[in-house]
Amino acid sequence: MRRVSLAVVLLVALSLAAATGLADSTTPEFDVYTVDQSRGSTTELSLDVLLLAGSPAASTVVITAPAGYGATLTQPIGTHLGDAELDVTAGGTPVQSMGSTVVADPAAFAANAAAQQCAPGAHTAVWSMSLSNGAAVPIAVDAVTSDGTYRITACLNAVQPSGATPTQIYLDLTNVFRNPSAAATYWWRALVTPTGPAGANPSAAYELQGGEPIPEPLTLKATWDKKHHMFTARGVLTGGGQPRVGIHVHIHAGATNKQSSMREIGVATTGLTGAYVFRQKRATRPAYVYGEVRFYIYSQCAVASTAPAGCASATIDGTDSYTVKTK
Repeated sequence: MRRVSLAVVLLVALSLAAATGLADSTTPEFDVYTVDQSRGSTTELSLDVLLLAGSPAASTVVITAPAGYGATLTQPIGTHLGDAELDVTAGGTPVQSMGSTVVADPAAFAANAAAQQCAPGAHTAVWSMSLSNGAAVPIAVDAVTSDGTYRITACLNAVQPSGATPTQIYLDLTNVFRNPSAAATYWWRALVTPTGPAGANPSAAYELQGGEPIPEPLTLKATWDKKHHMFTARGVLTGGGQPRVGIHVHIHAGATNKQSSMREIGVATTGLTGAYVFRQKRATRPAYVYGEVRFYIYSQCAVASTAPAGCASATIDGTDSYTVKTK
C-alpha cells in the first residue's frame, strides 16, 4: 500500500496520489521498496528510478547497494527474477513497456557492442530486462568491495530509439537481495549518466538516493470510547532502530480487515520519540484499522555524493502497521 502514494518534503509535506511511474514534475527520484523490512531476511525488493521527460536522455543508470546487503547471483540462465518496466517519452508521447528481468547469457552480453560500451568486461552476473515491445535492456551486476556491495548497471544506450527519453526504469527482484543484519537506514544510490552529442556524457552524471530503514516497525492500538463516541489510535514509528520524527501516519478504517476496502479517516504526526496519537469523534466505532507511512522525498540528499553534477534528491521508504481490531 505504501507505494500507491508519495509524500514530497521540501519546506512542508505534500501528499501526492501518484501511481507507479508518476514522478514529481520537477525532481527526479529513486524509490527503494522492501516488502519484508526485517533484519537479515531475503525479500522482494523494488528499485524504481523516475526521471524527467524534459531532461537529456539517460544513457546508463548504475544502482549501488549499500554495505550490509547480501545477494544470490548464481541462478541459472533464463531464471525469472521479477517484473520490470521501462517507460519513455518519444515525440511528447509517453510509451510504457512492461516485462521481466531474467538471468542472461554472459556470452551474449560480451557480444553486444552497446552493452560492452556501457559496462565492458566480465561481470559477476548479467541480466536482461525483456520487454513486451521486443526490446531487451542489458544489465551488468558486479560485486564490489568499496562504496557498497553490489553494482547494477542498466545499459539504456542499447535500446534507445532516436528522440526517446527514458522516464522510468523499474526492477522488482524476488529472492535476490538479503537485508542487512544491523539496524540502520541504508542508502541506495542511482548514478544517472545523460546522453550528450557524442554519446554518454559522464561529466553531467548526477545521483539519486533511496533510503530503506531496516527494520521499520509501525505499531498501532485502536480503542473506542462508547460513552463519548471517541475513537483513538496510537502507536510508535521507528526506522533503523531510531524514532522517525515528524512523519505523517495515515489512519485507514473499514468494516472488515481487508485493507483494499478501507478508507483514510485522518492523519497523525509522530513526535520526538516516534509516538503518535490520533483522536476522532465519530458516530460509530470503526471495526478495523491500520496505519500507513508513505514515501518521503527530500531536495537535499542524506549522504555526500561524488557525482559530477551532485545529488538531485533522496527518498525514504515508508511502512504499514498490521491491521488491528478496535477494542
